[in-house]
Amino acid sequence: MDLPVLSSAQMRAAEEAAFARGVQVEALMDDAGAGVAQTVMKFFPRPGKCIVFAGKGNNAGDALVAADRLRCLGWKIEVRLAFKEDDCSELMRKKLGVLQTSTPRVPDWTDEPGHDIGVTILELFAYAADELSFVQEKIAAETYLGTAAPLIILDGLLGVGARPPLREPIRAACRSINQLRRKKGAYVFAVDLPTGLDSDSGKIDRHCVLADFTVTIGFAKSGLVTDGALNYVGRLEVVTLRDLRPPDKMADDVRRRIASRRRSGGGFCSRGNLRDCRQRRTDGSDGEAYPVLSRPA
Repeated sequence: MDLPVLSSAQMRAAEEAAFARGVQVEALMDDAGAGVAQTVMKFFPRPGKCIVFAGKGNNAGDALVAADRLRCLGWKIEVRLAFKEDDCSELMRKKLGVLQTSTPRVPDWTDEPGHDIGVTILELFAYAADELSFVQEKIAAETYLGTAAPLIILDGLLGVGARPPLREPIRAACRSINQLRRKKGAYVFAVDLPTGLDSDSGKIDRHCVLADFTVTIGFAKSGLVTDGALNYVGRLEVVTLRDLRPPDKMADDVRRRIASRRRSGGGFCSRGNLRDCRQRRTDGSDGEAYPVLSRPA
């Protein structure tokens, strides 16, 4: 599949061109979040629990919109804020408010009267590192003890503009995501890119989020398809946005490398073999890479 692969500068240019045509930032965010939710449902059609790790910018807003869509489909949502709400962008705070006031649908599969699918907010910045680890594990264990419903994480901490190295409190949040993935079997969906990965060079912070899926927005980013990044990216899905148009010049060399890998037998992590794929990628240092670009169905 011949999809554009953009640098961060090209992505910003595509967004600025859309804004110049009158497209609103919130409209792009709503479409992006809907696409992320659609991708989650593609692989996990049965509702479970979704934990959103939220930063303070548009990347967090995308994740919160996705969580709101999932909540309306019966998912239980927990939001873990890396920053105080007052430090977050106005649009991010708006999407958090929408999520807290939206009307959920009680899933057909539950037989529990009064099944609670409300929104839980956990303020990560309010805890010391060791205390935070205990609190998060306790919540995850209590919520999912003895159940078969999926547990997923949306990594909405940092977006394309961020560069390694990671700093607190984001670094601690990334460690928490990887710990929940390793110890609680959570499936991680990185929104746009795994936090701790440079979107241009593919450079990795030592605490980079290890994603099972990366749901990149608009177009794939060049750093996502570098050799060193692939084990952190997992399966790469592209949410196309109708209001974003690719720039005239695209990274043809990167696209050719993707095509070459696919011709040489590069695999991908399908729903059926997802667990086996995860076992080969437990620490990001081994296993097959999955350089697949595909649109959500």
